[in-house]
Amino acid sequence: MSESKKVCCVGAGNMGQQIALQCAINDLEVVLYSRKESSLEKAHESIKKFAQKLVTAKLLDEKNIPSVLDRIKFTNDPVQ
Repeated sequence: MSESKKVCCVGAGNMGQQIALQCAINDLEVVLYSRKESSLEKAHESIKKFAQKLVTAKLLDEKNIPSVLDRIKFTNDPVQ
């Protein structure tokens, strides 16, 4: 039986972004929380750019980027 695991990262700054990305790369569902919508928008763009850097460094396969990014949900709702 496969067990679904979910991680919540509180804070969408550099460290929260990196934790969220690493968790998503390792097949965990991630909720990235920040109080500010603008922080979440910046985080989304930064995570995409860093994922591409991992491809360049041959640490991530480019075909996996969409599924990795799909595992990260961005929210400013603390209840979610």
